[in-house]
Amino acid sequence: MDEVNLTKVTEQPRLLVIGGRGFIGRNVLRYFVRKGWTCSSLSLISGNDYKNIDGCKYSTIDASDQSSVESILRSNQFDYVINASGYVDHSYSIHHSGSIIQQHLTSPLNFLYSLGKFNKNIKRFIQIGSGDEYGDYSINISEQLPLRPVSVYGAAKASAGIFTLMAGKSTGLPVTVVRPFLLYGNDQNTNRFIPSIISKLRDGHSFEMSDGSQLRDFLHIDDFCIALDKIIATEKSIAEEFNIASGIPISIRDAAFTVRRYISSGKIYFDSKKKRRGEPDRLVADISKAKNILRWDPAINFEEGVKKTIDMFKDVCD
Repeated sequence: MDEVNLTKVTEQPRLLVIGGRGFIGRNVLRYFVRKGWTCSSLSLISGNDYKNIDGCKYSTIDASDQSSVESILRSNQFDYVINASGYVDHSYSIHHSGSIIQQHLTSPLNFLYSLGKFNKNIKRFIQIGSGDEYGDYSINISEQLPLRPVSVYGAAKASAGIFTLMAGKSTGLPVTVVRPFLLYGNDQNTNRFIPSIISKLRDGHSFEMSDGSQLRDFLHIDDFCIALDKIIATEKSIAEEFNIASGIPISIRDAAFTVRRYISSGKIYFDSKKKRRGEPDRLVADISKAKNILRWDPAINFEEGVKKTIDMFKDVCD
């Protein structure tokens, strides 16, 4: 692979987002570009130019290929690297686990190894995991509770987080592991719950779902980006893991009714689908650690966040 130069001499912090074309990555890039940072994106997919964030440099590589990763880091220096790569897959089958493990585990391992060789002055590597790493608990989940994932996706994310912390301790790399729970907001694909129900109802279609009794912890993506900013600015967050969420349990049923209050078209059919096998009944975070160390607290409540997301759909589709 030819070497790609993504950075130049600058006084502004240099940020690389792995997976910068995904939902989390795009929002993170947008946030830090607005702060005036020099931002670069690496992705497996090339995407369309109209979806690019102005002021951000893009490159397409397979981060699971070690030589490609080394080529990028050999010719570029970054102050901060945020790994938002991979895709959400809630399949509970192990029969198609190879690609999930490759995206969520192999890619961060390659970067951690290569950063130690070519980017030794890095100020932070942030591994973005998932609340799915924890599995089913009947209480709000703190970082001290054991990880017991029930999906291949959760297991791969958990393994990547454990390896990241281990690599930090053994090599001295400044690392942090972040576990967001149910993120939603601008630019999210319609295969996820909140944008899916908004899209279906807005177009006058029916939306089929389970009984909706599952309790989830929703967080708007804007609050998540602020949390990442706090992590970068807080030295005490090095070698730590943080749950980033609202800490407030909301049933999927109540979430659907919240969307319904703002969209009168379409219909919601409860009990028309079964819950996924092995799906946790409750997945809610304890965010005390983030509040205490990062001095971070979510600013957008769920009602406000849903309204913002619906308004975004109007701006894009109308």
